[in-house]
Amino acid sequence: MKKYSLSIFDFLSIIRCKDQIKNLIIFLPVFFSGDLYISSQYFQISIQVFILFFFSTSISYLLNDFFDFDQDKDHPMKSKKIIFKLNLSKYFLLRLIFIFSLLYFLFLLIFEVNFIAKLLTLLYILIVTLYSVILKKIIYFEILLISSGYVIRLLSAEIATNLYSDFLIFIIMFLSVSFVILLKRYSEFKKYINFRKVLQHYKSKTLLNLIFMNYFFIISAHFYYTFQNSIYTIYGLGGLLSNVLVIIVLTKFLISGTRQYNFEDPINYLFNDLVSISSIFIYMGIFSSIMYL
Repeated sequence: MKKYSLSIFDFLSIIRCKDQIKNLIIFLPVFFSGDLYISSQYFQISIQVFILFFFSTSISYLLNDFFDFDQDKDHPMKSKKIIFKLNLSKYFLLRLIFIFSLLYFLFLLIFEVNFIAKLLTLLYILIVTLYSVILKKIIYFEILLISSGYVIRLLSAEIATNLYSDFLIFIIMFLSVSFVILLKRYSEFKKYINFRKVLQHYKSKTLLNLIFMNYFFIISAHFYYTFQNSIYTIYGLGGLLSNVLVIIVLTKFLISGTRQYNFEDPINYLFNDLVSISSIFIYMGIFSSIMYL
């Protein structure tokens, strides 16, 4: 059996540790409940849900890399992944999938989390597996499928903690993720259409129309949410001002994806764009000051 020499940073790169930032949405219910404290029972439950999704999303990333291994080797950007730099085999990924699956099921048995919330983490793995094998080849539907994964994360956290959000939050979440994935696909369409077959079936004009529709729907939904009497009573002027930050971030994303075509890796873009990440921190700072000061 071939032995591999990996540093901790190589390993974290293989399991896409930086992408775990997406799982922070699991803490939104407890954050907006005003109970985000280490001693809080809701926070401790959220930690358990986060760990379950850490393993389920890691499994999904590894599965996706396994099924796309041969195709990614010839991709201008994806060929730079650490698995290719270290000349790792796809069967090494299969071993990691097996190990992470064992750990996932171990924590699934140990954690005392609501059964439905646990079931949703399993559903997520099932959906992503189907996505990796076949559903990613179905244009537009694959975008809806990815977006639904974020809704599943949030719903699992809410069921586990019994802290429920306004239904509009789920709509905003779904539209926001769809917006990001559409921008990602548009950037890929412009730069890598010859390296991913499914991109050849997309239409530039349709993608742009959907991007702008999502852009206006998200802004409208967020405005409507913050102007509701029940929400304004809680967040007041701070909630209204947050709309400006939403517009700034969405517009920056829009320009990057549709004009500069450099949105094929949204997480990398976010970490390297000072305006966007600063706006997000200010956005969370506004609500933190209202909820915790």
